[in-house]
Amino acid sequence: MIDAHWELDDAAAITIARDSTLDPIDMAKADPNPGRGTPLWLHVVIHTAMASVNSTAKLVVSLEDSADNSTWLDTEVKTDELLVTTLVARLEIINMPLPATLQRYLKLKYTLPAENFIAGAVNAWVDLHAHQGY
Repeated sequence: MIDAHWELDDAAAITIARDSTLDPIDMAKADPNPGRGTPLWLHVVIHTAMASVNSTAKLVVSLEDSADNSTWLDTEVKTDELLVTTLVARLEIINMPLPATLQRYLKLKYTLPAENFIAGAVNAWVDLHAHQGY
């Protein structure tokens, strides 16, 4: 079970370049340092296979943070370019502890090619454990 407060995306369509569909995660204080002690884990899983008119299209997913929920900066968490033909249902594309130093608000950014995708969705959340797969 996933607490809705810690969800970034829930079967959210990724057909255009955009940010997380749900509200950013609010860590409830400035400079929460979530990675010290028991780390929080970020998970991004393909919910529905991605598709594009161009079989060489690529997706990049990155974590951004913000001190004020309006100015966003890239963090060190970022996928490589992921080829659309490899983005099948249940594929976990991020399963890693959050960095030790983050700002208060967190969201994901999905970067796609100019032609966008014609299908595909993701689930994304933060929790206390490494994901064990399906």
